[in-house]
Amino acid sequence: MCMTTAVAPLAGGGWWEFLGGVSRSINVSYTKAIPVGTKLRIESRVVALGKQMQMIRAEMMDVEGKVVFATCEQHKVHLKPFLREGEELREGRVVIVEKEEVVKEKAKL
Repeated sequence: MCMTTAVAPLAGGGWWEFLGGVSRSINVSYTKAIPVGTKLRIESRVVALGKQMQMIRAEMMDVEGKVVFATCEQHKVHLKPFLREGEELREGRVVIVEKEEVVKEKAKL
C-alpha cells in the first residue's frame, strides 16, 4: 500500500480511479538489517504513469533519512474492476446502486 498511495493524488476523472490494478513486477533490494524497534520512514514516488501502466519507486529508511534499509520498484497494470449487476464505480469505490423500480416496490411494502 505504501507504493500504491503515491498514485492517489494523481488519480481521478477516469484516470487510475481504482488504484488496485495488478502488480506486473516487484523488486525489493534489502541493503541493511532493521534493528528491532526502529521507527521507519517510507518515501515513494511515481516515476511513470500512463493510461495502463505505472512505475513506482520507494525507499525504506530511518526517520532522519540517513540510513536506507531497502529500495523497491513496482510496475503495475491498470485494470477496471469487474462490476456485478447493480454496482457502479464512484470516486474509486465500488458501490451498490438500487434500481428505481426496486426502490418504488420497497416503498409500497
